[in-house]
Amino acid sequence: MSGPSFEIVYRSKLWRLSVSEYKGMERLSIWAHYQVAATGEWKPCGGGNRDSPGFIVPADRVDELEEAISAIASYLRSKKGLAA
Repeated sequence: MSGPSFEIVYRSKLWRLSVSEYKGMERLSIWAHYQVAATGEWKPCGGGNRDSPGFIVPADRVDELEEAISAIASYLRSKKGLAA
């Protein structure tokens, strides 16, 4: 899989969920990006005075995350009276 699978802007940061690789192992990256004022380009946060860099979900725990997100979505839909 290449490229981001989900993006959302929250509090002036773009949060990107995507597959990344480190030392030959794929994992899910959930990372904040800041927007460069001069170009409008989004770049990953990290270091310096930028906060909220993000985190990594190991490949063997992605299914667990999927189940949790599905359960949360079902709960929120039930609170709004929406169908599943």
